[in-house]
Parts: sequence; structure tokens; C-alpha cells
Amino acid sequence: MSEELQSCHEDLSTVNHQLGKKVDELESANDDLTCWMTSTDIATLLLATNHTIQRFTPPATRLFNLTPSDVGRPIDDISAHINDSALPGDIDEVLRTLMSCDRELHNDEGRCYLRRITLYRTADNCVGGVVVMYIEISALKRAEDDLRIMTSRLEDRVSERTTLLEAQRDFMKLVQDSIVEAILTVNEHGVVLSINRAGMRMFGYAANDVIGRKVNMLMPEPYRSEHDAYITRYLQGGKPHVIGVGREIQGLRNDGSTFPVWLNVSEIVRDGLRLFVGTLHDLTEQRRIEYAARERQEELTLLHRVYTAGEFAAVMAHELSQPLTAISGYSEAGLQHLRRGQVEPDGLIDKFEKITLQTQRAGQVIRELHKFLTRDAQQREPVELNALIRSVIELLTPQALARNVRIKFMPSAAPITIMALEVQIEHVLVNLVQNAIEAIQAAGKAAGTITIRTSADPGDMVHVTVQDDGPGFTGDAARRLFERFYTTKPKGLGMGLAICRSIIEAYDGQIRAEQPMEGGTVFHFTLPHQA
Repeated sequence: MSEELQSCHEDLSTVNHQLGKKVDELESANDDLTCWMTSTDIATLLLATNHTIQRFTPPATRLFNLTPSDVGRPIDDISAHINDSALPGDIDEVLRTLMSCDRELHNDEGRCYLRRITLYRTADNCVGGVVVMYIEISALKRAEDDLRIMTSRLEDRVSERTTLLEAQRDFMKLVQDSIVEAILTVNEHGVVLSINRAGMRMFGYAANDVIGRKVNMLMPEPYRSEHDAYITRYLQGGKPHVIGVGREIQGLRNDGSTFPVWLNVSEIVRDGLRLFVGTLHDLTEQRRIEYAARERQEELTLLHRVYTAGEFAAVMAHELSQPLTAISGYSEAGLQHLRRGQVEPDGLIDKFEKITLQTQRAGQVIRELHKFLTRDAQQREPVELNALIRSVIELLTPQALARNVRIKFMPSAAPITIMALEVQIEHVLVNLVQNAIEAIQAAGKAAGTITIRTSADPGDMVHVTVQDDGPGFTGDAARRLFERFYTTKPKGLGMGLAICRSIIEAYDGQIRAEQPMEGGTVFHFTLPHQA
């Protein structure tokens, strides 16, 4: 019996020791919990499943009228400084669904709190109640409100700016569309960014057909192949070839036809973005008017020459009628004396002297008239031949384009200067180029090319060739091309090439025509080179 009591006593001591150890652990955990609850700045309530208060942190007293004696009382009976009428229902919902619950609330001072209800479980994982925490988020809400206000203001400013930019864009588009010149915007890669209505009409494209594609699609050769190289050289710091300088180029329409265009290009650089704005003016109508005016002027000039020739013929007939009449009379008188056998030397000598005098008078009339017609009315001046040829090409380009003829110019590497009357050399060039255009047209060709070349040899002679790919000429024409009054044209006078030869020879030059193996005609003339 004593042994059994001894054994029970030892077991009781062991249990008592374990119980003491558990009590110590419980007290330590309780101390930790108490320390945490007293040190935290978060208002926290520990409530049982029946809503009774188990513990609370000191900050909770700022929201509820709590005292230590309220432990064990239902939280529903405690007055509060925060509007949380939904608390009882939310506690029951958390206990029912086992899901936490969040709600934003405000206290009597207007402070904002995030109220969070979560479950707390016992050591054996049973629901022991809920933890209610009130986390002040006033500063966060103010920051959110400030951010919301700033965002709203920024959105308003962006909206206003966007509206203004759209209005400006619409206005600029309206202005661009009202301008008769074509306006294209191109980036540094040569890609079209915009085109106005005049540009669409000029080139025959819709905007979507051009925007996003290379601008050289609107150019014929050789401009198309050279364009990318122009931009590359410019972007690499090369000499600007078109920026701020107007020039004439050729445009290419959607139907494949070409037309003369006056191009001005400006550059815009902003925030590292480089754009080129091109303004193009169609010169087709202007060239047509110039060509019509030139043709009219040529008609008037020809008419004036005809009238002048008639007047000169009348003057010549009047001036020569008297000496010729006298010569005829003296000759007839001398013949009558001879027929009658009245040979008187003195009488015949007198008649022959008078005939000689009248012959000399007629010759003088002719010489004076020739001198009047051939004397230089102006002093010869230095003329840059390549520049003169370019002006002739510009003058005749509309006429050539109207007949689908292209004029190519291959000038000498260095400028060529001659001493001449510009109008005379221009007359020769115009005559040769017009003859080439008419020859190509008369051959019924769909298109043709005229090539003009210049060069200067060491012998101080300038060489100019005008070559076409027309039908050429026959053997008889080759022999008589430069004869006066010889022509193969139905309405030609046959004086054009004869006058050209007279002008060139007056400068101690030569002119000739050749028929190359590949066909067509080549006119070649030389002039003295003025160093």
C-alpha cells in the first residue's frame, strides 16, 4: 500500500511539474501578448464568438469608451467615437463564412480608418472569436485624394491641350488644303508623313497611297534613284543641295506622265526629330503659256521678216530700176548703131561707159543693201554656253513634253565661255532642237529623246552636238540640208538651217549633219572658245 502511495505521489509530482511548466509558458505567452497589445499603435479588440470583449489595446480607447472593467462585456454595449453600426453584422458574417472583412470608416474627428475583422483560433484550431483592428489611413486617403485631384487636373490639362492641338491640326490641315500648291511632309528617311489635297490632285494619288511610302515614288528617273543619296549626304553634314533653295524638277503622276515642278524645301528640327516640308508648284500651265507666247512671238517675228523682206524688195526694185533701165537703153542704142553699120568709136565708147557706170551703180545698191542686212547691230559679249543651253532647254521643255519627247543635257565638266550675240546662238539651238522634236513627232514615235552635249578641245574650239532618235534623213536630204529654200516640211520655208550655217560661219565655225549607225540625226557645230 505504501508503495502504491509512493508511486502516486511521484506521478503527482511529475504532473505538477509539467503543469507548472505549462503555467510558466502560458504566463510568458500572456506577457508577450500583453506587451504587444500595450505597445502597438493599432486599435485592436479581441472578441469572443458572443461579441464579448476579451482584450483590447490602449489605442482602442480613442475609438471606444473602454475601461479595464469592460472586459467580458459585449462590444455592442460600448459607446464609440466612430460610426461603425455595421460591426455586429460583420462579426457574425466573419464567424459564419470564416472570411475576413474590411470596411472604411470615419471617427467623430473625420479621421479615416480601415476596419479589418479576422478570425482567431485556439491551439486546437477551434474558432475562439475575432480580432477587430482599426488602422488609421487618413494620410493615405489624403495622398490618394491629392493624387486623384492632381490626376484629374492633369487629365483636364491634357484634354485641353489635346483639344487645342487637334484644333490647330485641323486648322493647319484646312489651311494646307486651301493652298493651291502641293505640300508634303517627309521624315529623314524619305518617307511621306502627310500630303494635302492639292498634292493629291497634282500627282493623282489618294493620301493613303502616298503616306508611309518613299517620296521618290513621285519622281521620274534620274531623280528617283538620286533622292536617297541626297538625303544621306545632307544628314551626314554635306552641303545642302535643296534646303531653302528653289529649283525646277520633274514630277511623276499616277498615270506615268511627267510634268515640270518648282520645288522649295524647308527643314524642321524639334526634340531630335527632323522633318522636311516640300512645297511644289505645277509649272505645266506656265510652260504652256510661255510656249504659246513664244510661238506667237515667232509668228510675229516671221511676219515682220516677211514684211521687211517685202519692203527691202521694193526698195531694191526701185533703186535698181533706173540703172537697169538705163543699161537697157544704152545697150539697145548701141545695137541699133551696129545694125545700121554706123560704127562710130566715140559713140560706142560713150554708150559702154554709161553702161559701166549704171552697172556700178546697181552693184553699189546691192552692196549697200547687203551691208545693211548683215552688219552687226550689237557688240559681241561673253556668253556662258552651258547656261545658255539650259535656258533653251527650259524654254522648249513644255513643247517637248507635249510630244512626249525628253531633252537630256550632258554639259562639259568646266564652264565654256564664247564671245557672241546670245540671241544668235540661241536661234541656232532653238532651230536644231525644234527640228528634232518635229522629226520625232513626224515619225509617229510614242516617245523620243534629244541629247545635247558640249565640250572644248585643246585647240580653243567649242563643240556642240544635238542628237535625236528620230527617223534620220535620206541621201538627197543629206546633201541639201543647208541649202536655202530646201525643206522637207509641208509648210517650211527652207531657210532655218541655211540661217544657222550663216550664223555659225560668221563666227568662223562650222556646222554639219551626220546619221549615226543607231539611227536618228546628229547636228554638230563648232565655235571659237573665249578663254
